[in-house]
Amino acid sequence: VVLGIESGGHGRSQAPSLLSLLPEVLHMLAQPFSEATRLKTTPPVLAAGGLVTGSHVAAMLTLGAAGVALGTRFLLTPEALYSDSQKAALLKATAASTIRTTAFDALRGTIGWPEGIDGRALRNETIKRLEEGSTIEEVRPEFEKATREGDASGMLVWSGTGVGLMHQ
Repeated sequence: VVLGIESGGHGRSQAPSLLSLLPEVLHMLAQPFSEATRLKTTPPVLAAGGLVTGSHVAAMLTLGAAGVALGTRFLLTPEALYSDSQKAALLKATAASTIRTTAFDALRGTIGWPEGIDGRALRNETIKRLEEGSTIEEVRPEFEKATREGDASGMLVWSGTGVGLMHQ
């Protein structure tokens, strides 16, 4: 799986964009022409990160991906564990509504990720308070309350950058 920086959830904070990364990885993996099979073969590669539309899927297949992995797109399904509040926040969001941060890991106590790994989520009141200078310890009680109550304005909502193209 080739994961671009556009992805929601955890990933490498300095990853290239999927549009640049996928062709580079495919080029590196390309096998020379085989006389036995009379084909140039490449291991199957899935593209992931910020993909939510059929056009995104078609573009990645055109670039040479064997398939795609969608994440944020499926958070709006009835089967997703996201609350109605989280789903509503996704529907209101744009690509500019997302942020890469380790703040939610610090708030949840899910630290210990390797250096350079962070997560992309929706920017909300919790993040704004931290950006304004509040400490993790000051923000944690409100974050935990928002999480218990399913209030997306303060809880974690993972999201990739394609979120602004999701309308239902």
